[in-house]
Amino acid sequence: MRFDASLYLLAAGPEGVREAIEGGVDIVQLRDKVSPDRVLTERIETVKAITDVAGVPLIINDRPDLCLRFDAAGVHLGQEDMTVEEAREMLGPERVIGISTHNLEMALQADEAGVVDYIAIGPVYHTPSKDTPIQPLGLELLREVVVAVDTPVVAIGGITGDNIEEVLSTGVRRVAVIGGILCGGDPGENARRMRASLDKATLG
Repeated sequence: MRFDASLYLLAAGPEGVREAIEGGVDIVQLRDKVSPDRVLTERIETVKAITDVAGVPLIINDRPDLCLRFDAAGVHLGQEDMTVEEAREMLGPERVIGISTHNLEMALQADEAGVVDYIAIGPVYHTPSKDTPIQPLGLELLREVVVAVDTPVVAIGGITGDNIEEVLSTGVRRVAVIGGILCGGDPGENARRMRASLDKATLG
């Protein structure tokens, strides 16, 4: 499946999602690693109702089974989750599969496998949202990954309206955001600011 999204929101629930989409978010991932399935499925239902109305794809973190159950657009996998090959066998060719990577070697392996639709690389900057401490990769490594792989690259980790332009200076044209949109200020305005930077970089 062709992956065209550029402003990617990660959210644990519906709070702020509608406003962020109105501000320019064009894909949403439901990321909740701690809630029991009963709560998680309720959150998926609620968020998917929002994304369906907006015509925005919904990605489910870690769970191809729930992706199928709720007819979501795809799944995002970490390095410790099931393999991308197993996920592709479950989901078929049409759904999106993305994978988290944390260095150039991981990104190259994901690219060469030819199974994923996008490669998330990060954290670019320090971020409190990761479950395990991973040192920030910085802009130079991000630039290397963008040049080295053919699969669409999504930069993630600590990206905000204040630093997005320096992130885009590496050549990346897709960013994934949590706190930069949802944690502080108005989610719609935060997304709108980042959308403007992305559009400027794409057109420029």
